[in-house]
Amino acid sequence: MKALRGLSWAAAGAVVVLAVATGGGLLYYEAAGGEACARCHEIRPAVEEWAASTHRSVACSACHGGPLTPDLGFHAGNLRRLARHLRDDIPGQILLTSWRDVERVTERCRTCHQQEYAAWLAGPHSTTYAEIFLDAEHNAKRLLMDDCLRCHGMHFPGSIEDLVAPIATSGPWRLLVPEIAGQPAIPCIACHEMHRRGTPGGRR
Repeated sequence: MKALRGLSWAAAGAVVVLAVATGGGLLYYEAAGGEACARCHEIRPAVEEWAASTHRSVACSACHGGPLTPDLGFHAGNLRRLARHLRDDIPGQILLTSWRDVERVTERCRTCHQQEYAAWLAGPHSTTYAEIFLDAEHNAKRLLMDDCLRCHGMHFPGSIEDLVAPIATSGPWRLLVPEIAGQPAIPCIACHEMHRRGTPGGRR
């Protein structure tokens, strides 16, 4: 009985420590803004761009997530980046190369830019990977190549050979990454820079 009570107190203590650590981390990042991110990551240039951008009144966590972000995939991605850092595998430039990251950013764009998002969704630029790269009429006339990805799939982390097969003018064609089929090939950030220099909307 005494041992069980001890375990209960230990569990309660762990919960309290976790709550305090989470709350402390949240307050730290919210209070310090972009500076908190720049202290721990190789993103000083990006933070400086953000500070002079049209989105400088938007907290980093609003687009990039924070300690209380409910998306488990977001935290899993951060853990993978931490593991890379511990292996001293530090990228020279941080890029969005995961379609899941691009999807999250696109959803965050919609939060504030609802009218623009609706126009994009109703227009041709919301076309999906499947619609672009499995177009039999187009593929029969023109050979797919890496250059296609410059506009239609610039965030795909690979070459055209990693995306679709066969690379030929005769099909049938199939996506080698099936889960990307319904994702937009030309998302918002293909054309719009989040850290573009300018004045926040509504300010003059």
